[in-house]
Amino acid sequence: MSLLRHASSAMQWILAVALLVTLGVVVTNAVRQWRDLAGGIPGSTTSPDTMAPPVSAPPGAVRLPVLLLAGDVRVRLGDTASQVAALLGRGAEVGRFEVERTAEGDRLVRFYEHGDVRFLLVFSLRESPQNPEVVGIFTY
Repeated sequence: MSLLRHASSAMQWILAVALLVTLGVVVTNAVRQWRDLAGGIPGSTTSPDTMAPPVSAPPGAVRLPVLLLAGDVRVRLGDTASQVAALLGRGAEVGRFEVERTAEGDRLVRFYEHGDVRFLLVFSLRESPQNPEVVGIFTY
C-alpha cells in the first residue's frame, strides 16, 4: 500500500511538471506570434500605420506588418535588405526599384515576386544606406 501511494504521488508530480512545461511552451509561442503581428520597428518614429504609401504603389495595395510566404518565410518590419535577400534570394526581385524623397528622409522602394505573391518593400535610407531596414510592406 505504501509503495502504491508513493508511486501515485510521484505520478502526480510528473504530470504537474509536464503540464507546466506545456503551458510555458504555449505561452511562449503565443507571445512570439503576437510580437510578430504587432510589427513596429524598435526606435523608429515612423509607425507602419502613419507612413504614407509609396507613390509607385499600385492602386489597391494593402499594407501589412508581417508578410507570410510559402515555406514559412516571413518578412517583417525592421528586417534589413541583407536579411530579405537571404530569405528570398535575388531572384525574387523583379528588377524595379525607386528612391523617394520624403519629409522623414529618403526611402528605397523595391518590387518583389515570390510564388504567386507580388509585393513591394519600402526601406528607410536614413539610418543605413548600405543595409537599410524595411519600414513598409505592401501586397498587390
